[in-house]
Amino acid sequence: MTRERLSALSAAALLTTIVGIVTSLNAAAAPHAGQRKVQPPPLTPQQVHLAAVYNSAAKAEKLGHTAEALHGFQKFVRLAQAQHAGNSALLQGYEQIFNLYAQSKNLAGAANVLQSVVAIDPTDADAVVRLARVDALLGRDAQAQAYGEKALALKLTTAQRASAEMALGNVAGHRRNPSLAAHYYGEAIKLVPGDVEAHYNYGVALLQLNHLPSAKSEALTAIKLHPSFLQAHLLLAQILQQGGDLAGAAKAYKAALPLDPHNGNMLFAIAFLHQQLGMTAQAAGDYVRLFKYHPDVPVAHFNYALLLEKQQNYVAAASQLELAKSAFPPKDPRVYTELFKCYSRSAMAIYNPLIRAKYIGLAEDAYGKAHQLDPTDTTLDYQLADMLRLTGHFKRSLAIYQARLAKDPTDRTAVFGVADVSMMQLNRAGAIKAWEDYQKAVPRDAVSYQQLAKLYEATSNWMKAAAEYHKLTEIMPGDGDSVLAEANDYVQAKQPTVAKEYYDDILALDPQAKDVPANQRVIVRASRQVWRLTALQGLASLSRAGGHLNTALSYLLRAEKDDKVYEKANGQPIRSTPYFEAASVYQELKQPDKAIAQLLDLASARPLDPDVHAKLSALYEAQGNVAQAAQQLVFASQRDKSPLRYLLEEGELFQRHQMATQAISVYKELAASNPNNPQVIEPLAAAEEAAGQWNAALGDYTKLYNAEPQMYWILDKKASMLTHLKRYDEAVKVRLQQLKLHPDSLQTYADLQHIYALEGNATGFITFLTNDIATAPANSTALEAMINYYTSMHQGTQAKQFMTAYEQAHATNVPALLALQGAESASGDLTDALTLMRKIAKDNPTSIDVQNRYISVLDGQGQKLRANDVLTSLIANPQVSPSERYALKVQLAQRLGVQGNINGAVAIYTKLLQSSPTDGSVLHSLATLYNANGRVADMIKLCETTLKLPGISPALRAESETMLASGYFEQHNMAEAKEHYMLALKALPGYGPAFAGLNRVQQQNG
Repeated sequence: MTRERLSALSAAALLTTIVGIVTSLNAAAAPHAGQRKVQPPPLTPQQVHLAAVYNSAAKAEKLGHTAEALHGFQKFVRLAQAQHAGNSALLQGYEQIFNLYAQSKNLAGAANVLQSVVAIDPTDADAVVRLARVDALLGRDAQAQAYGEKALALKLTTAQRASAEMALGNVAGHRRNPSLAAHYYGEAIKLVPGDVEAHYNYGVALLQLNHLPSAKSEALTAIKLHPSFLQAHLLLAQILQQGGDLAGAAKAYKAALPLDPHNGNMLFAIAFLHQQLGMTAQAAGDYVRLFKYHPDVPVAHFNYALLLEKQQNYVAAASQLELAKSAFPPKDPRVYTELFKCYSRSAMAIYNPLIRAKYIGLAEDAYGKAHQLDPTDTTLDYQLADMLRLTGHFKRSLAIYQARLAKDPTDRTAVFGVADVSMMQLNRAGAIKAWEDYQKAVPRDAVSYQQLAKLYEATSNWMKAAAEYHKLTEIMPGDGDSVLAEANDYVQAKQPTVAKEYYDDILALDPQAKDVPANQRVIVRASRQVWRLTALQGLASLSRAGGHLNTALSYLLRAEKDDKVYEKANGQPIRSTPYFEAASVYQELKQPDKAIAQLLDLASARPLDPDVHAKLSALYEAQGNVAQAAQQLVFASQRDKSPLRYLLEEGELFQRHQMATQAISVYKELAASNPNNPQVIEPLAAAEEAAGQWNAALGDYTKLYNAEPQMYWILDKKASMLTHLKRYDEAVKVRLQQLKLHPDSLQTYADLQHIYALEGNATGFITFLTNDIATAPANSTALEAMINYYTSMHQGTQAKQFMTAYEQAHATNVPALLALQGAESASGDLTDALTLMRKIAKDNPTSIDVQNRYISVLDGQGQKLRANDVLTSLIANPQVSPSERYALKVQLAQRLGVQGNINGAVAIYTKLLQSSPTDGSVLHSLATLYNANGRVADMIKLCETTLKLPGISPALRAESETMLASGYFEQHNMAEAKEHYMLALKALPGYGPAFAGLNRVQQQNG
């Protein structure tokens, strides 16, 4: 056999790299020089036929007729055996058959041929080595090992020995003996260092042995030798992943991807690794790319769903989970558990009742399936109850919690649920009872006492809250937190004497904790120090509230002293609160020097605390020492990661004290390092403006506007600066820019008038206004500005002429006339305004907008009954549509109600309800009217009638129940009021007015 190296990468790789030996059956040996030519013996007919069979098969192979060639060479071998043609002929035939099996990737056939070769010549090292490799690839480990060991006993070339070692390595790998496999592969590498397959296989074995650095080295060597060797790239990624280098593994997979861009396993691995690394955006993109080529990868859909859940995109996550269902065993609840989470959270995030109901149904269905698969997962019960509670299904939620408590009265989570639902129903008594029952079942659980205390504190029932904390101290003696909480409740209950006793109890505890076991002293000392500090501050507050400032001060100074001793022993910075409070007391005592001394002492102990220096600045400023106040702000800025705010405060400090030069200096220094920061440029410009530095202020306001063009007020500043500088043309341009942005600004027109007046160009302003009105005749602001101008100039005649001309010019332009009418009203010319409005209304009898404007004008001039007549006439106009007429009747009823014509309003509302009994707006208006005028019984009857109507909406039912409940509340019938408020919440969970009503009932019942 030829000495070709075999590859162990795969069966396909092996067969495609084998090169057959083609030897001419008819070749004759050339005679040696000087020898007499010997005529060969004539061929027998059998030999001729044998040669013909061989040549025919060779011709078929050359033409690519593989099956025909294989059949021919097999026939040649049979004939050669039958004719005893000799081993040489047989070996030549086997070689051709072997080559054909290699071409057709038939490993089993190739192995059979090699066995025949070895049977003829057991010392054929090449054939033995090849047979070991082929048998190893076929999984015939015993045969492969036998041939491999046999090969090593023969005389081999370096390449053959390496190939035999590789075969034995493959066998060891198949038998899950990575240590032995690594030995053989290592030997092969020593023999053939450049063999990429050997390095790859050695790396696989080392990975199985968890020798990761060495495995990584082999994988990198294989990649270096053969950069397009995909399996080596995948091996490197797997090694990195197993070693915890997830980022490196993802990078390795991405490097391999160009070799097989649509490889699903690699695409999935990249997405999963990015997900594990928290690279959410990248992972999402990776999953989308995976689904583009491999849409049906259920486990990928599941992982993508988990990623979407973290992004709180629950609807999209649920869609992915639905696609993932097929990947999980029938008894695996995970998909349904996650589906339940997604649907329940979607339900809680949606306020549309119909859509919310849909997601609640889906969530409950997923819960049912997950619970059926895993009945022991109690967390699902609680999650279902939470969803129902937070979507307003209180009764069902409460039932779940109560069912859990029925099975286990000591289930604290269920108690929390019952209490929460009760509180959401404004049933504080129910929440209290839940914790009281739990307390009986688990009397030594501190949580129940804490919860009851908080419930009592929420209703300002300080004494009951204190009692709960007292019980807590009985089961947890030495718990200073409970003692302090009890003291605080007594403070709130205005019982300072009792509170002081509890604070004193804290101070009576040994601060060195010698009364507790030695192994607990470090923790207890720390706790007691915090408790002592709190107690001393509490005592100081009590004394201060009682007007005993010196006593308060003594407690605070004691707190400082204790804290210094404790923190020095523990190498911790002292606490600042006692110092701040002591400084505040000194200020009340009119001793500012001592207040400052307190903070200077604190500053020396906490040299890096900017807050101390900021408070010192305030103290110095209060004394009028602006220089020291400014210096402290500088110190604060030097100690803070964000120094800008303190330096800005320094500038404000100077401005407050009319020290413009210093303020400008501070701001300019800040502007040098913050050239485009509006926080700096704005106060700088304001300071320059205050100092009369118009040019500088103009420049900074311009810079500020360029940086923040949405700050329109800066244009006003720019125009003011230009006006001060007498740059009137430029000022006008800026004012016009303001008008373009805010055309309804009457002040801007006034500012323009002022600029023209300063120029001495009064006619210029009139010309501008005239052109402006001509361009937009319905611009009511410009019209008002024109009338204001004439009024300010005491030119009543000109004003009248202008209005007359305008009215004549725009007799058919209703918007323009309305604008003029508005201008006349604004100028105070009410008679002309009403006259013009009456004319416009007469000319436009069916225009609801115009008639409503007329009504408004009449109302403004106190002619409300006349306005009612106008509205009544409009209702009677046959050209008004039915829907418009209905709305106008509602408007008239509202007017009559406000004007005190209750009977008239009730009559209109009643007729409207007869035609549209489910109009919630009308119903609410009529009920409110009844209630406001003491006709509660009529309101109750109205709501009861509405509630009997078939098919009313949940919203109308909730509103009607709420109004009915409020009626009973007015009659002091709290039981009925509560019942109907609850019915309102049942109809529309989360309905605010019903919640508020229930709260009033609760407060009324105490």
